[in-house]
Amino acid sequence: MSEPKSGLLFWNAVIAGVLVAANLIVANIIFDNLDMRWDLTEDKRFEIGESSQNILSQFEGTLSIKCYFSSNIPKRYNHVERVVAEKLAEYEELSGGKIVFEIVDPDGEGNEEESQELKDMNIAPIQLEEREGASNRKIVTSYLTMVFRYGDRKSVVNLFQELGSSLHDPAQFTSQLEYFTTQSIRNVTHERRTVGVLAPIELLPAQNRQQVNAEKRKYQGLSILKRWISSSHDVVMLDPTAVNRGEPIPPEVDVVLCYRPKNFTAAGLFILDQYIMAGGRMAFFVDEGKVNYDPKQKMTPIGNTQMRDFDLPSYDAVPFDHNLTAFLEHFGVRLKHAFVEDDSNFEISYIRSKETASFGRQYFAKAIYGHAGYPAWPMIPTRNAEGLAVDGSQISSDWALLSKSDDLVLCWASPLELVEENLKKNDAKAEVILQTGPKSWNRSLKENVFSPVPGEWTEPAAKSPQVVASLVRGSFRSFFAGKEAPKVVAPNGSEVDWAPEFLKGRRDRVLDPGMLFVMGDADFVHDNMLKQILSMVQQRKKSRGQDPEAMKLVYASIRYAANVLDVLCYGEDAKSMFRLLNREVTSRELKEIKEGDALMSKILNVNLYGIPGLVILVCTIVVIWRRIKTGAVSV
Repeated sequence: MSEPKSGLLFWNAVIAGVLVAANLIVANIIFDNLDMRWDLTEDKRFEIGESSQNILSQFEGTLSIKCYFSSNIPKRYNHVERVVAEKLAEYEELSGGKIVFEIVDPDGEGNEEESQELKDMNIAPIQLEEREGASNRKIVTSYLTMVFRYGDRKSVVNLFQELGSSLHDPAQFTSQLEYFTTQSIRNVTHERRTVGVLAPIELLPAQNRQQVNAEKRKYQGLSILKRWISSSHDVVMLDPTAVNRGEPIPPEVDVVLCYRPKNFTAAGLFILDQYIMAGGRMAFFVDEGKVNYDPKQKMTPIGNTQMRDFDLPSYDAVPFDHNLTAFLEHFGVRLKHAFVEDDSNFEISYIRSKETASFGRQYFAKAIYGHAGYPAWPMIPTRNAEGLAVDGSQISSDWALLSKSDDLVLCWASPLELVEENLKKNDAKAEVILQTGPKSWNRSLKENVFSPVPGEWTEPAAKSPQVVASLVRGSFRSFFAGKEAPKVVAPNGSEVDWAPEFLKGRRDRVLDPGMLFVMGDADFVHDNMLKQILSMVQQRKKSRGQDPEAMKLVYASIRYAANVLDVLCYGEDAKSMFRLLNREVTSRELKEIKEGDALMSKILNVNLYGIPGLVILVCTIVVIWRRIKTGAVSV
């Protein structure tokens, strides 16, 4: 043998290595040119679901998606643009070119046009906290906004608001992105539904206070929710006073949200009843009462002057008289005159005490705040120390209106009881949509005081889940079946006749199966309550800018209420969308490996011996094969 053995082994190893590398390069080129992808994740988070594909097949024409993503976003969001680009590329391909998208930096050089577009659409950036090192923090102003356009329709998705803390986790974000993308595509490509908000109307000063003669604006306490749902539905304001005077709900209204109702007359109930009999769908967000949570302002003499002072809140319950109890019970849902309390609850800020303070020569009472979990503000779902839901039955599996990462804060919610006898009479089925945790109970409003101060409330020995929301579907029978139409009473007390054409169309049973949604809480989505939750979280955490935890809670409430309306607008078709929102996500954390761990030994053995040994084995086989082929080794 003319060549030394060691030299032959070396060159054969080099040749084998080059061949392996060449094969990998060729395979990469081949597969890169093939239009194929495999989703190897356990939860199939990169696949576009069947419900999304159905939505894509239901429209013609071009839908454009423009993503305004700032380049200065905190580092924890660096994966967002890549994930969105990959997901939208899938939509673009599956749609057969009907969807086109682009991603731009509105703050980038030469992108003044994109920045102006956002201003014209009244889309404001979000203030975020960026950490630099262990102690340094700064506030950055960024956009993560997607705008969907189809003809003259438009839908805006602010990823900070829609996905909240899920943005931090690439696995959860990838999974939930499909829901919000498909929902926005549906909203702009499908015919809009009309939602009527039936709630007490206040007259507030005009927003432009400089105009002395400006008309006062009508306000129902739901500005945030209305802005949200107006991207997908037409929203109209309905006046309960007009309904109580016998004015019918306009037939073009597809769904009515009866919010915080008070003092419905018999005529008003007849209007609601006939709207339901005619095929209208209704959601009832009902408060059984309120708690005097705010301090009572007063003036207190101090020396020769008066001091702005207040009495500490009494926390006593004040019942409401909405006159809906018998009406809703007829359809199978009884509202209990009580408030739900739960060991799983929201940590609120409350006035613990007060002290006298001064500014110059003026004295005033200064509130001293405390923080404590408040049983009368339950949170759904109940979570363990790891942040996982402990009871899957709290949220309906068929109508999962909350995502797995959402937490809903209820405010003085009342429990519901399903009346099986009345459900049978209406040939109806009631489904529990939400219930509180296993360690919850209810307390009658007659007990009066619902204090957040630790030690001022007691827990019962027996605890159990309390139903707070239910969906009823069936062939409803009229509440007034077999009865004369109630009299309409004018403001002056005189009786007014019904319009003949209205009574002519009276029905005692629905033509098609109807749908009602009953929620024993309305406060949870009121503007003032959402602002209070924001303020309380920021005060407790002493955070600057828009706190992610606070924003997550607020938008969970808004999304839940909007999803309720989607259920009534789209019925069974909404189910598949909620499955996208609640698909199982496997998000595995990297395990910290310490010296001495068995896993550490395995990794070292594989790297030090396994891989080199495999390379040597392959090279040896190649050398022996070449020698056999050249006749250098006899067999």
